Amino acid sequence: MLKDFMNGRESSGTASSCSCPGRATELADIPLYVAAYGPKALAVAGRASDGVIIQLADPVIIEWLMATAREAAEAEGRDPLR
Repeated sequence: MLKDFMNGRESSGTASSCSCPGRATELADIPLYVAAYGPKALAVAGRASDGVIIQLADPVIIEWLMATAREAAEAEGRDPLR
């Protein structure tokens, strides 16, 4: 919903709809990145965003974070490496 809204397309949620008509729709889409750490937030990021923002440097934890987001993207039929 947020990605459609910020890119000038009508966006509908469970209770309402909205639009942002001032956005020039002929421009390239604005990418949506989600900062996530826990499994539920990573799943949302994998399903709906263009990328995940993480703030850790531990390679083991980073592997787990990215695997969790990638699995959610694949489950949604999205290519996580695109």
